[in-house]
Amino acid sequence: MILLSLFGLIIAIVVALNMYDDYHISQIKKYYESNQCKVQSHFHGKYQAVCGNNIIIYKNSFSLDIDNPEDTIKIDKITDIKDEIKKPTASTNAKNNLYIITKDKKILLEFNDTKKLNEFKGAITK
Repeated sequence: MILLSLFGLIIAIVVALNMYDDYHISQIKKYYESNQCKVQSHFHGKYQAVCGNNIIIYKNSFSLDIDNPEDTIKIDKITDIKDEIKKPTASTNAKNNLYIITKDKKILLEFNDTKKLNEFKGAITK
């Protein structure tokens, strides 16, 4: 009986955390839609989009503040864009990375595939 109660508690916690996570994801997507963001992408809990003249990045976590994104990059402040596309090998996974370089910082954006990377890069360079 105690074992069943313990499993029930664990299942309830997992379901509650999943619902909480889904709420954050919907908040991020709603923000991007309301600001008419052109290109949206997510990879491992990091959401990035081109919104007007900015790249807005959110990291999905337990303390999401929709008014304060993790990072905002003004497109006109970008000095260089470098992409890193590597095929998978026996010891590494495929990499589809885009480095955004400004005077102040170097930001790494990761993508699931090269199509999404090129779409995002095209929205930035327009």
